[in-house]
Amino acid sequence: MKKLCFLIAFTLLAVSAEAKTLYVDGVTGNDAVTYANNSQANPWRTIGRASWGSTDRSSPNSNEAAQAGDTVIVKAGTYTTTQGTGQRYNPIYNPVNSGTAGNYITFLAEGLVTLQSNTPGQGDNTIGEPIIGTLSRSYIIWDGFYIDEANVNTKRDTGPVVVWDSQNIILQNLQVKGLHHTNAYNWDDNHNCIRTEDTDYVTIRNNKLWNCYMNTTDRKGSGITTYISHNMLIENNEIYDSGSGIYLKANSNGGNIIRYNLIYDTSQDGITIGSVSQNQTKIYQNIIRNTVNGISFIVYNATSPANIDFVNNIIDSSSERGIYLKTRVAGGLIDIVFRNNILTNNKYNIQSDNSIGDTSDKNIMDFEHNNYYGPTTGHSFIGGSYNLSSWKSTFSQDSAAPVSITSDPQYINEPAGNFRLQPSSPARNAGIDVLDLDNDGNSTDFVNIGAYITGNEQIGIRPLQPLVVPMPPGKVRAE
Repeated sequence: MKKLCFLIAFTLLAVSAEAKTLYVDGVTGNDAVTYANNSQANPWRTIGRASWGSTDRSSPNSNEAAQAGDTVIVKAGTYTTTQGTGQRYNPIYNPVNSGTAGNYITFLAEGLVTLQSNTPGQGDNTIGEPIIGTLSRSYIIWDGFYIDEANVNTKRDTGPVVVWDSQNIILQNLQVKGLHHTNAYNWDDNHNCIRTEDTDYVTIRNNKLWNCYMNTTDRKGSGITTYISHNMLIENNEIYDSGSGIYLKANSNGGNIIRYNLIYDTSQDGITIGSVSQNQTKIYQNIIRNTVNGISFIVYNATSPANIDFVNNIIDSSSERGIYLKTRVAGGLIDIVFRNNILTNNKYNIQSDNSIGDTSDKNIMDFEHNNYYGPTTGHSFIGGSYNLSSWKSTFSQDSAAPVSITSDPQYINEPAGNFRLQPSSPARNAGIDVLDLDNDGNSTDFVNIGAYITGNEQIGIRPLQPLVVPMPPGKVRAE
């Protein structure tokens, strides 16, 4: 249930004196109402009328559609459209207008708003499209909608929510149920609940994503997949029952932040890293459990993955590898930092399937201040098997003070999913706060190992909060 505080907070932040609150009601609305006359008492009937400015997607009218600074409140109900695009990158409800800095166009669900489509080629692997997102737009917010992909006509190599060639987009409070791989038509390529491509400054937060597959259990079916997407903020999502949780796949300049996500019960990876390079990507304070691999680094070329900090995360109960280094070509894996993580109950804590170069070189990989605990403390690496002691002596990893440990981290209640630390936990103050996650301006002080530094962090979906417009590009809002 959405709160009107979202609207109030956004209205106070908007600077456009002409911004309007617009209404869509699938029961009482009338699409013949003009933009000027739209009100709570005179709503439109369809979301397309607010998005395209007309009832015909092929004949949009920008003057009659939602404008920069406007908030479109969509009343509870089921909204079905028969107007498609047939393009994997072009959402049905792509707004005809963009917002501006500080004046987002917001589509806000009030109550349970279910989106469906019945477009040409329903069930055809070659015809279909996303239903929401953006193509070549900026400053758009989609907030609070429910999508069951069984009732949306998508296709291979896409998904129901897509952001393409766009900047400053927010996807939040969505619930997206994909199609299980046994029902996924003939989707023999990437298929995701949310996909971004060629984007900058996209925020994906507080979404529940599940059943996100292609037609197999491959990692290419994921909750979130990104291509050529930079400066992203992916936070507080709950992702489960999918091929992988989050897949940063190809050709990114980095600058991404992935934090506070809860990922579990995936058939491959919790997080998959493909080609990410240049600006630092920071992955911290996530909980990943009951996967095959907690996090996988896939080396597609000689220069990436690179410049990634994997810090203060928890990986629990991976059936194969907590950290998997999967190499396809020589090189790659440059400046990968693993610090302050807790790995528990994984078959292997760290495993590589091929040679990855000099593992003693801290410029390649830097493991420090981690806690590895049962059922094995083994590392299988470049064809060898090591316990923590031989891992330290052979590769000079995990040896800096405070040295990494194999102690029980003493979670409060692991079976119930409470991974906070008990007061007597040996993981308390056993790490170095390299990312200044306690926000005290010091990156050399002691900090807890694992996802909970204060113990008050919300990992996964947060209770509804007033909508806060992101800070300008280049800034990260402190939590």
